[in-house]
Amino acid sequence: MINKFLNRSRLVLLFVFAFSGIIQAQYNETIRTGRPGQSITPFTTGKGVLQFQQGVIYNNTSTAIPLTPGSAQTADYVLNTYITENVIRYGLLEKVEINAEINYEWVDQKAEESLNVLDFEGGYLNTLNIGGRVHAADQDGFWPNAALQAQLGMGQYSAGGDFLVKDVKVTGAFSWAIRDNHGLAINLTPVIVVDGTG
Repeated sequence: MINKFLNRSRLVLLFVFAFSGIIQAQYNETIRTGRPGQSITPFTTGKGVLQFQQGVIYNNTSTAIPLTPGSAQTADYVLNTYITENVIRYGLLEKVEINAEINYEWVDQKAEESLNVLDFEGGYLNTLNIGGRVHAADQDGFWPNAALQAQLGMGQYSAGGDFLVKDVKVTGAFSWAIRDNHGLAINLTPVIVVDGTG
């Protein structure tokens, strides 16, 4: 599975280098991109602009778990997860965009001894958020750049699980340019849980 991921990554890099003469990462003085799944900026892409953002999260957990409840005998348990985070944004108007966040998770868990029933390797689509963003205000003195983003969150809680509508996220994104090379950004995101099984 890892080899397939690496081969696909090489193909993406080859595509980017092959078309680097016609692809622009940024056309604006103000950075209009954020870290997928981590932060957003209060800016939209601009009318007619299609933007792709990617990120990767890798987690490794290793622990000893009891062979039976209350047992002093333990077995090693290892969990590796790889999450690829992808955001696609398209500007409908200069200050209005639609966007989608697509996260794919690959899990590799292994346990020793009699706990090998916990062994699992596979991937699943854990997030599919669809929504939009509106750039509401530009910085004016103390008042920040501001945007409002709303997304309907869908996905799976585990491999083989049902694909469900999970939540609704509404994010207020604010930023201030403090000096030429310094700034401050804040995201406020209340999450309305639709399905309570996660």
